[in-house]
Amino acid sequence: MPEPLHPDDPPEIGQYRVIGRLGVGGQGVVYLGQARDGRYVAVKVLHDAVSDQVLERFAKEVAAARRVEPFCVATGTAGCSTAVRAA
Repeated sequence: MPEPLHPDDPPEIGQYRVIGRLGVGGQGVVYLGQARDGRYVAVKVLHDAVSDQVLERFAKEVAAARRVEPFCVATGTAGCSTAVRAA
């Protein structure tokens, strides 16, 4: 189960409605998101100050997730190093 959102969490990230927090780690926060078609996705938002090494590792994570069969992992369709927070 996702944790409740914090007051400063975004209600939307890109095309996904943010439902809750799945976890927080050294790279950033992972949210449970829901696409407009109802699919649930994991949305990872990197911390504001990350190194080039972290960005490279994140890009590798995204690439690896795309190679995994969909029934094994949350669908990964996009990755970027910054989140667009809804106003």
